[in-house]
Amino acid sequence: MRRAVCPGSFDPVTMGHLDVFERASKMFDEVIVSVFVNPAKDHGLFSMQERVDMIRKVTAHIPNVKVTSFSGLLNEFCRQQQAPFIVRGLRAFTDFEYEFQRALLMKKIDSNLETVFIMTNAKYSYRRAGNGVFWRRYHRFCSGLHPDRSYGKRKPETTGATKKGRMRVMELDKILDELENVLSAGFRIPLINKVVIDENEVSMALDKLRAAVPLEVKRARDLLEEQKNIIEKSHQEAEHIVEQAHAEGNRIVDLAKAEADRLVRQEEVVKAAEDKANGIIATTQQYDRDMRAAADAYADKLHSESMQYAMDVFNYLEENLNKTLTAVRDNGAALKSSYDAEHEQLQAPGDKK
Repeated sequence: MRRAVCPGSFDPVTMGHLDVFERASKMFDEVIVSVFVNPAKDHGLFSMQERVDMIRKVTAHIPNVKVTSFSGLLNEFCRQQQAPFIVRGLRAFTDFEYEFQRALLMKKIDSNLETVFIMTNAKYSYRRAGNGVFWRRYHRFCSGLHPDRSYGKRKPETTGATKKGRMRVMELDKILDELENVLSAGFRIPLINKVVIDENEVSMALDKLRAAVPLEVKRARDLLEEQKNIIEKSHQEAEHIVEQAHAEGNRIVDLAKAEADRLVRQEEVVKAAEDKANGIIATTQQYDRDMRAAADAYADKLHSESMQYAMDVFNYLEENLNKTLTAVRDNGAALKSSYDAEHEQLQAPGDKK
């Protein structure tokens, strides 16, 4: 019998998880969905038993899927279950890089284990269990992210923070500092003088970062909206001035015509009045053109400044995110290289254990 283990925290189970379960069930005779229990991790949105019950509900239609939980080492659990395959779902290239390293490490520990990667369906690629943090924080259920039948009538937990209102999202600099602290802290591995970064802590910091980035984008959009309102207001003021100029010009023209009519019999006076009226009209038209040109120039300046500010914000976010991802990748690569070197030394013939 071809048996595979599909491990994960599943807090909570998502449509992407369910898609992987269904597709894996077609590849293996039995798929063991195992909820991982990590004693070092803070309490999640749902308890371990609640997660097991939810997965059993949403996989009830898949006869060859078994749901259980475990703690300890994954390779030992696979050996207990007599399952030589591990199924992992991938959303993007960043997932592959991390899972690839884990698969190599698992193969190094137990050569009988094989890791099978299943690319997620495109319509579920943006969904992840970590997004449940938003559900817990704002007490909302987002339909389409998770199987509706998995939650039943369960209500969100009530904490002191929720009684006081929504939690205030940290500023980007503070979140980046927190992520840097997570990268510098970790569990020290004996003998090799290296530390292991806690995946859960890094994921939580990244979730906070993702939650804060939209706020910065919103600030930039608010600024653009404010600048747009200023431009519209300046256009309205310019139109009002032009209308006043037209009204004043028409009033002067009417006065000039009235004066010309009164002196219609005096040819020179009439001509002088006409010349004066034409001059006033020309002055009014020139004033109209100048006001419109000034308003357009002011509007273009505000628009240019707004776009530059938005680009600065986006460049700042992109630079900090790239630095964070580079730091995580470098630490992961250094840890794997050091671990492989020390492991080879320990396995070398003649070396003392």
